[in-house]
Amino acid sequence: MKIKKGLKKEWEKSKAMNKDPYGNAVVIVTEKVGEALDKGLSPEKAQKKGTKDSEITGFQAGCVAQWISYFHPRGEEFRKWWNIDTQINDEGDKANKGGGVLNPALMTIDT
Repeated sequence: MKIKKGLKKEWEKSKAMNKDPYGNAVVIVTEKVGEALDKGLSPEKAQKKGTKDSEITGFQAGCVAQWISYFHPRGEEFRKWWNIDTQINDEGDKANKGGGVLNPALMTIDT
């Protein structure tokens, strides 16, 4: 998987810190999604290819999206697609205003 310039050491450190089965599943899927993006697949197709045959949780999928968004050269493109795809409301592009990554395992409660 391609890594943004200047982030290679940080990526390697992140991988090394996630050798347990739960964290390593995130590493494996992140690398599969990144490799699919490297081949020119759309974010949607890359996500589908990367998660095929994996049994990651919604939280892990959000972590994959975060890592792709941060480490991959096409991360911003992926982040925007992910946030729109993950939204549970019809407020258009609202999820992309803040620059963060939505995680489907976390909830926001309006008061």
